Amino acid sequence: MFCGISGKPTKNPVLSPVSKCIFEKELIEQYVQTEGKDPITNSPLGLDQLIELSHTPQQASLVNTLNSSTLNSNYSIPNLLSSLQNEWDALMLENFRLRKQLDTYSKQLSTAFYERDAAKIVAAKAMKEREQVVSEMNKLTIQLGAELESDNEKNDSVEMLPNAIQEELLDESRKYVDQTRKVPDKFTILNDTKFELKKTWDVPANAVINRTSKLLANPQRKSAFQLLEAGAVVIVEDFITRQIQTNFTDDLEYFSLGPASDVLLCSFGKQSVGIYNIESGSLAKLDMPHNKIILMAQHEYILNKYFLVVEENGRVLYCLLDCSKAYEVLQGHSEKKYNSASLHKDGLLIALVQADSIELFNLGQPNSKPTVFKVGKQIIGSGIIENVEFSSNGYWMIVSCGGSIMSFDLRKEPGTLAVNSLSIATSKGASRAWDMDMSAKDLLVVENESVEELELNLKVYKYKKAKKIWESVPDRSGNLVISGLKNKESLQQIQLIYDDSSISILLRTEGQISLYSTAK
Repeated sequence: MFCGISGKPTKNPVLSPVSKCIFEKELIEQYVQTEGKDPITNSPLGLDQLIELSHTPQQASLVNTLNSSTLNSNYSIPNLLSSLQNEWDALMLENFRLRKQLDTYSKQLSTAFYERDAAKIVAAKAMKEREQVVSEMNKLTIQLGAELESDNEKNDSVEMLPNAIQEELLDESRKYVDQTRKVPDKFTILNDTKFELKKTWDVPANAVINRTSKLLANPQRKSAFQLLEAGAVVIVEDFITRQIQTNFTDDLEYFSLGPASDVLLCSFGKQSVGIYNIESGSLAKLDMPHNKIILMAQHEYILNKYFLVVEENGRVLYCLLDCSKAYEVLQGHSEKKYNSASLHKDGLLIALVQADSIELFNLGQPNSKPTVFKVGKQIIGSGIIENVEFSSNGYWMIVSCGGSIMSFDLRKEPGTLAVNSLSIATSKGASRAWDMDMSAKDLLVVENESVEELELNLKVYKYKKAKKIWESVPDRSGNLVISGLKNKESLQQIQLIYDDSSISILLRTEGQISLYSTAK
């Protein structure tokens, strides 16, 4: 009996019931354990199926004789060389087979990569076509006057910001930033500068001085504030003050001055917003129920056919100047309440401020998450955030918190300071306020060391780029004398107004705003 694998006589023969062939037991067991099938038919075969056979005495004698002769012949040199040649030929055939398989697999892999790249191109093209279709659908929706409704039934006059307006926002923002990269440093304060009280106004206890800035052509700041007298507003521009008596019949909730000083942006009783034309005295209103307004602004260049409205819950809208329509940019959050807001000069970045945090949103990407500055983390120290402004160079966010002024570099990781923190802490019972010139290179701090005294100290600091510090300018500091300052009054806000030859300071205390100036 000869083995179906080795072709030699078997010592321990077994029978495969599948192929009916005889094998050497050791060889067939190894094959079945590895392959799990019959080597002749390739049909499934298990070890328990193998049938052991036994030799007759004659067969056993023949096997021993053959194996002995085979052993003797195999150990001769010619037979060994022949065996080695056969093994070499087998190796060469196996190597050829493997190289052939490798070539086949390489071609298959190359085809797969090509198909993957082609699929990516097709997918990218499909995505672009999808975006174009969505854009066309949005435009068609606007043209047809379709109104988007949400579960909380938004006002009919409010729609989501269309893609066309968003693209206009991004385009005009880039152009404006390119034109206003550097603002000239025109602020100069001489030694022994004397400030004289020019005028004082009585204002509501919660009144604030709203500022409007222009950076194109001749950089300029303008201020406006509400008087205690109903409907009365004061505008300070180029050292000239003018009082306007509006004809508002509704309670004025919030207002700010337009960049051309020709309109007032107003909100009334959480029910409507409007534009008041100062020259004609006309008022255009948009019925739009809203939360408390914390910012209204019209940009001098970016989307200047609209004005921005920011509510205390973080909702942000753009309203047409004719008050015919409003477009929602950020929906806001019912569980949040912001104290104030500040708009970057690029018209995109907006800071929403709480007592212990600042959230920076990008209006050009309204669906992206905000960058957060938290007191005790990105904002080193403790205390309440008092004020947040963006510098005119566009690179800094200036924050006053816990008696310090911090200038954060918006180009770097949140919390990275562009200038070392400046401490303006005062003694208990004293108060302070600060402002910066338009070039962001001069910082003025006004403080009263004691509420018992009638003098306010004016300190001037200059930005030193090489040292990254605010350096005090001792010979450019002096005193402001305020007559009639009562103990219960506190310094709350200052605003700096200047040109090449004169400086004015608007100073707000409890229930009063005063104008001090070096101009004659």
